Amino acid sequence: MHWRRTMAMVSILIGMALVCEAHAQALNLPEIDFAVTVKTNTNKDHQMVYAYTLQRELGNCFGLLYIPPPKHITTLPKDGAANFRLYVEATVNASVGNNITSETSSAVAQNNKTDNYTQRAFYIQAGQTGNIQFRLCRWVDGKYQEVKKWTAPLPKSEEEEKLKGRLEIARVTSVQNQTCPVKLEDAQLQAMSKLVPGPMYDAVFSQWLQVTVTKATPAKGTTPPGPAAITNFEAELSIKNSSPWIIKRCRLAIPYQGQILLPGDFAIDGRWMTFKEPLASEMPQPLKITFNATLGPKDARPGLLGLDLAPAPVPAAVPPLAPNP
Repeated sequence: MHWRRTMAMVSILIGMALVCEAHAQALNLPEIDFAVTVKTNTNKDHQMVYAYTLQRELGNCFGLLYIPPPKHITTLPKDGAANFRLYVEATVNASVGNNITSETSSAVAQNNKTDNYTQRAFYIQAGQTGNIQFRLCRWVDGKYQEVKKWTAPLPKSEEEEKLKGRLEIARVTSVQNQTCPVKLEDAQLQAMSKLVPGPMYDAVFSQWLQVTVTKATPAKGTTPPGPAAITNFEAELSIKNSSPWIIKRCRLAIPYQGQILLPGDFAIDGRWMTFKEPLASEMPQPLKITFNATLGPKDARPGLLGLDLAPAPVPAAVPPLAPNP
């Protein structure tokens, strides 16, 4: 009988040791790494620039959860190097025009002067289309297990989106000079180098973070007389975090009835919305939050503008049961 009790104790101790070792490995590993591949219809130089920019934008999404690799961008991470791996495959179709156009444009003078003066700006048509396929996997028991996969439209660079399909390549101070100082071939190469992915927050987290404004009323004492627009609101939103990570705060530009609401009493690009309690990972139900909001500019870019993440606690595993003595 004693040997059975001894074997039972040994079995429990071995199970606890295995659990502790697994937890230690999970805690010592980086939280996430990326395996990035890019397919383009352009040259290898643009492909490398695109892959580098894509990796950098992904790193911005995950902040301190991601540790950039010391080796070259094309070197894939070693299997099991992080708790999660995000496989990213971008398919890009880029195009650059054959004509340079120009128009006059006002700018603020340099040397601390505030006078406006007029310049001539030169542009070339350029754009990119495509999509990105994501597959998130978790490293469990020596292999990757798929958590989720999804496809998102290719995020355009901020400059490309702002200028709506054309990129600025030069400026001159003489408005009468209609000759571009940059040759067409050089302008095309310059434009191609700017066709890179933009911020990736929406592409990565739109599948995980659901945000809806449920109510927005004018803030007390801010209703202007006459037909002037209301700019300050008291709002309520519903938010749910389905991701495997804790969200401590986020920056949002939230669509609401054809307008954009920015959290904060005064904000241009949106302020950080810090939660009283961080949003738990894999929330079963959405949370209702009230907040002050400012009406954003008409050309504000809606969506997720920033995230501050933390790893979720490693769940305590139950050691194997010992046989009955």
